[in-house]
Amino acid sequence: MPILNLQHPFQVSRSNSREVTLRDVERETSGVFKCEVSADAPLFHTDMRSAKLLVAEIPDEEPVVRTDVQKITPGARMTANCTTPGSYPYMNVTWLINDEEVR
Repeated sequence: MPILNLQHPFQVSRSNSREVTLRDVERETSGVFKCEVSADAPLFHTDMRSAKLLVAEIPDEEPVVRTDVQKITPGARMTANCTTPGSYPYMNVTWLINDEEVR
């Protein structure tokens, strides 16, 4: 569970007993956040709920496709490469030829 400290400071002015506001979140902020609620005396009953948080890094650039040839004859072999910019979580690459998925 992430710990709210100087590395992940929360904004006191925008946080209260029902919600917390984080600023300057980073990928390492991802994790399971927990909220614990306790009753007053004499019962002191407590309950806890949790939720997963994923800080995603979405790239500004598009994937780049390169082929080793521009024109080719039927039956010949070619190589194609798809290079994706860095992202988190990593991108899934699916190849399509004439709108048909390549297995």
